[in-house]
Amino acid sequence: MRTGGRIAIVSGDFERFTTPRFGYTVDLEQIRESEVATRTNYGERAGVLYDIFHTPERCMADAAHAGLKTVAQQPYSIPNWNLREQPCYEQFEGKPVFQALVFESFSIILLN
Repeated sequence: MRTGGRIAIVSGDFERFTTPRFGYTVDLEQIRESEVATRTNYGERAGVLYDIFHTPERCMADAAHAGLKTVAQQPYSIPNWNLREQPCYEQFEGKPVFQALVFESFSIILLN
């Protein structure tokens, strides 16, 4: 990445995706501070999904370690039209569902 280059990352919100909801089970395994592996059993709806979630602070710290600076952090909540059409999501009203992070390189980054 060139100096001044930008990358945007969208990630599921740490709190939302590591908390059981709608009767789904979420098993967690701590990888390191602010980073967990999850096993979410959605049953017949989607089966079992495996993921790794980081807090936004962990993402920003890792990015800084890699030579990137954070230029934007934006949480995204469930839109009002979705809340009207799917009342089961009311428990998440006003809470972030996804996090968007934008990073900028302040030096040339070479990847092997």
